[in-house]
Amino acid sequence: MKHQAKEQQRYFTHEDLLTAKENLLKVNPEVVSKFLDKRPEGEAMARFSVVFMTPKRQNVEQLLKRLEELDCWAEFSFNKKEKRYAVRGDTAPTLVSVPVANQLGERMSDLGFELDCAFFGLALLEEQEALEAGLRCKKSHLEKSRLMIKTFLDQGVSERLLLHLEYSFRADSLEKAQKLNERLDKIGYFTQKPALQDDGSYLLRGWTSRKPLFELAIREWTSLMCQLSQNHACAFEDWRTFPEQTIVLPSRKRRFHSFTIHLENKKAELATSPKTLAMLYQDGVTDQMSLPLNFHFFTNKSEKANKLIQALAALGYKWSRRRSLPFFDVEIEGWTTPMRMDEETVVAWSQRMCDLGFEHDCKLDGWGTYAPPKIPPKEE
Repeated sequence: MKHQAKEQQRYFTHEDLLTAKENLLKVNPEVVSKFLDKRPEGEAMARFSVVFMTPKRQNVEQLLKRLEELDCWAEFSFNKKEKRYAVRGDTAPTLVSVPVANQLGERMSDLGFELDCAFFGLALLEEQEALEAGLRCKKSHLEKSRLMIKTFLDQGVSERLLLHLEYSFRADSLEKAQKLNERLDKIGYFTQKPALQDDGSYLLRGWTSRKPLFELAIREWTSLMCQLSQNHACAFEDWRTFPEQTIVLPSRKRRFHSFTIHLENKKAELATSPKTLAMLYQDGVTDQMSLPLNFHFFTNKSEKANKLIQALAALGYKWSRRRSLPFFDVEIEGWTTPMRMDEETVVAWSQRMCDLGFEHDCKLDGWGTYAPPKIPPKEE
């Protein structure tokens, strides 16, 4: 009776195991035959795909580790409607034959029963080259995430800390970059406009919503990014998270300009700059002109303002000055060197100023300029 009670609590019962093995013996010959019929050489090396289901997250963690020990790359997703996890894995390249498929299926069925994960069978993907490229992408980013997480945990950062992740993609055409940009925007990520690079490619950079630091969450996210990379033919180049966000311990004072506010402000500035240019064009400015821009920053400490002014001076911005305002705010106002007034140049500059301000805990609060013949005031 005790054995029966324990069996009823299982998700993948012994009866399910026997049924799965029986079905594999029926289905595997057809799966292998369809795959080999499209290859005139009659035999091939390929990766088998395996699928498991389970409602328990701890079973997912154990299954991922065991599959990795078997040199089988695996990733997972959660179905909110069915309230269960799906784990899909790709084995190491192996000779495609019915005996091999039967042996692999039996081994995976036993593994699923051991960890109480339902095994749903084997498949052979036709696009093996695309599969190889996707696996290389996922494995490289998984290794990077493990090193990064270990570094943060060694510094005393909690794995439950929610972080923004910065990512970058590279596309060989503007059309591909724009389509990927639209997809990322639907997910809820903030992505900048594609930027043309010297080699003719387009760089796409952006930030995610907040994500926890533990490995399963980062693994799921990097798998998604690699899949988007394949779907849109754009290389998933790199990702990172900001030290300012990861080393925020309880004893640390709050920033004046948080990363969340930085992203919101940056998005607003990048949307506003083209509108400001349109108004200037109506006043006689053209995209062929080179004009200095008047900028404003705010912060809460004179020390931060002074460091930002030094950074601005290094760019050749000579009229930078600061003044204290009510409620302990400090304003930094100044003028840039002349720059082309086309949209690409001005938007790129606005983006750079937002990042520079965040680096020194200061917030960019807009920019303007004078249409000729007016000129900016000289330094007092």
